[in-house]
Amino acid sequence: MKEFLSNTDRRKSLSHLSFQRSAVLALLSLILCCVPAAAAEEAPAWLRAAASEKLPAADPKAPAIVLLRESNVVVEDSGHIVTTDRFAVKVVNRAGASAARAAKIYLRDTGKVRDLKAWVIAPSGDARRLTKERFLDVAVGEDALYEDIRARVVSAERDCDPGAVFGYESVTEEKSIFTQLDWDFSDRLPAHISRYSLTLPAGWSAKAVTMNHAPVSPVESGATQTWELRDLPYFEGEPFSPAFESLRPRLALSFFPAGSQKTVLGPSFARWEDVSLWLSELHDGQSLPDDAITAKVRSLTAGANTPIDKIRALADYVQAIRYVSIQTGIGRGGGYKPHAASLVFAKSYGDCKDKANLLRAMLKAAGIESWPVSIFSGDPLFVRAEWPTPQQVNHCILAILAPAGYTGDAVLDDPKLGKLLIFDPTDAYTPLGEIPLHEQNSFALIIAGERGGLEKMPSGKAGANSTMRNIEASVAPNGSVKGTLHEDLTGWTAVIQRASFRERGEAEYRKRVETRVTNGIRSAAIGNVKTIDTPHEDRFQVDAEFTSAGFAQIMQGRLMVFRPSILQSFDPLPFTDTKRTQPAILNARTWQDTVHVKLPEGFEVDELPDAAKVETAYGSYEAKSSAEAGLLTFTRTLVLKSSVVPADEYAKLKAFADRVSGSDQAPVVLVKK
Repeated sequence: MKEFLSNTDRRKSLSHLSFQRSAVLALLSLILCCVPAAAAEEAPAWLRAAASEKLPAADPKAPAIVLLRESNVVVEDSGHIVTTDRFAVKVVNRAGASAARAAKIYLRDTGKVRDLKAWVIAPSGDARRLTKERFLDVAVGEDALYEDIRARVVSAERDCDPGAVFGYESVTEEKSIFTQLDWDFSDRLPAHISRYSLTLPAGWSAKAVTMNHAPVSPVESGATQTWELRDLPYFEGEPFSPAFESLRPRLALSFFPAGSQKTVLGPSFARWEDVSLWLSELHDGQSLPDDAITAKVRSLTAGANTPIDKIRALADYVQAIRYVSIQTGIGRGGGYKPHAASLVFAKSYGDCKDKANLLRAMLKAAGIESWPVSIFSGDPLFVRAEWPTPQQVNHCILAILAPAGYTGDAVLDDPKLGKLLIFDPTDAYTPLGEIPLHEQNSFALIIAGERGGLEKMPSGKAGANSTMRNIEASVAPNGSVKGTLHEDLTGWTAVIQRASFRERGEAEYRKRVETRVTNGIRSAAIGNVKTIDTPHEDRFQVDAEFTSAGFAQIMQGRLMVFRPSILQSFDPLPFTDTKRTQPAILNARTWQDTVHVKLPEGFEVDELPDAAKVETAYGSYEAKSSAEAGLLTFTRTLVLKSSVVPADEYAKLKAFADRVSGSDQAPVVLVKK
């Protein structure tokens, strides 16, 4: 559902509430099947004008083109914010018809959709307005027992043939707790005109920050400022590229009352410390342990011999508590305030901020200090330091004062608070001592009053995120092979396999292991798959046996050819395009393969792959092979550094990827004696 929600709408889904796209689309499908067609009615002048705009040449891969994306926001002294949106999109092909939708989000306690109208202009020029039966009012939310977020939705997908234009106009009203707004100039589709205007009460001022684009200066007309961009390109994802939300042009606005004028609107934030102070007021009073929590802490830590053992026991307990979101009073700040730790403990469920808050209370009962951390889950590049606001985050984790002498990849050295152990109590698969990959290297706000502030989260080192594989194989004279595979994974590579095993089950996980093997060995079959998961040691191990009748090629009756690496890497560097428009994100990781192959009787080595050694700014690769007494040994090591590679350096990155790929494919040639 995020594809057709504006960022202004998304910001209302405070603190780890995501929109349930599948449910909304299912409801839209129901609308399409069960309601009458649109009624004939002339389209408004603004929509006709947008439909008649002369467009520049568009990317041929774009399924639709946004003709107009416009938002007019009026801030009233009463604290109400009234927004009028206009949107028009031209469908290029059948896939583009999915863009003919509207979803306007509102909070039941502080907002409403005053009006929502939609039209379709057929390729012939005939216009129809969608009838009221085509609109639904639906609950929005995922994993939620109760929440205040709803949406008015409509779809004209079935009405839009290629060449048709869909448009809607909406008026929404909300009473905001913030004097901050943001606006996405585009979604993934190309946008011809994207315009945002803000009208403030007399004497008020606004400060704007443009992200992912050169600064956009507003056109001023009285109390109204307007920002506009034109002919924004189509966005198509590339391998290892940042999330789209971190690349598209955004406008972030903070507005301030005149002088000492009082306002019913919420606080203004000039510094991240201001955000920390505001959130601390919401969090601190909720983290007080009661007698039941204190008793539970004594029970859980009774056998703990060290401070880190105590922390781990409490972390494990809270991590296992069921995640449930209960979002109420969001328009009054409820989305940022955790429930009391005593309530979460008694109910044994809660959302991310509830779980972090409960662990904080339990640690407090054990005499260990900690602080909540607000972070954006899903994209480490999303949060920008230049715009202090709680609205850039959607998740809550915890910073724990690390025991003396404790070190590790999850430790942050904070100048005001000391060494902090970062932990996510919501992530069921990432143990204490590790940070989920999608949170590493991200800006996050440590909520600690005046001592809090924005900090860069730690990122794992390549050696700590490793895949070590050992293969023992034997090749027969007919080219068949049998052997064993042992994989030993650590860090986030172990987390990925742990999650896959627990979520998919043993049978499905076996299929995934088989797929990995067959990607390297034709017609392979596997057996005796075993896994050993030791989260506290940060390890996940896999053992399997494999066979294949067609492993090696027999040529001219006397030559045998096979690839000594046997298996492909888990995630080969998929940089095959000749050029690139987006940066590439590389996560720190190490692969190391050691392969021993017993050669078939009656054959000897004729050719071995050339040794390879490559050192770059992005990582390194080394491969070598040898043969002695009928045993072939092949080793390869690939190390990637944590880095963001700009698009203009892509040629160097591709050259590195090509060298790795070429070495991986190099064969061994045996000849009959």
